[in-house]
Amino acid sequence: MTIENYIRIDGEYKRQEDIPKEQMKEISETLLLRMAKAFGYEAVSEETGAVDP
Repeated sequence: MTIENYIRIDGEYKRQEDIPKEQMKEISETLLLRMAKAFGYEAVSEETGAVDP
């Protein structure tokens, strides 16, 4: 039994293996930021220490 992961991009489901690595990296970062925001964390600039917009 093989399990395949699908991700919806622009309303269309694509197999994870068919998504270019650079695009997967962007998707992963977006998901991580959304999850962190849902837990109440806010992005902070390393240079200024201020909350990023």
